[in-house]
Amino acid sequence: MEEILKSIKDELTCIRVKLEDLSAKRDEKEAAPALPPDETKITDCGFSNRTVHALERVEINSLGQLRQLTVRDIRMIRNIGSLCMKEIQKVL
Repeated sequence: MEEILKSIKDELTCIRVKLEDLSAKRDEKEAAPALPPDETKITDCGFSNRTVHALERVEINSLGQLRQLTVRDIRMIRNIGSLCMKEIQKVL
């Protein structure tokens, strides 16, 4: 009888540890990465030269200015294609 109780206790301990691990992993996934502040210059965001030049050409110099635009507005900028849009959407 004692062996059975010990076995059950061991299994419950293993299950508790697994649940704690799963809970920790879930919390890590739910923690959204912090967005760069609006004052961040677009040259500091890791955009390609093509994207930076296209944005600077229309006087968009910070993320705050970029965040005010709609996707349609951004697509209308000369030399902003699908790859540039992917870069921008990744940062925003």
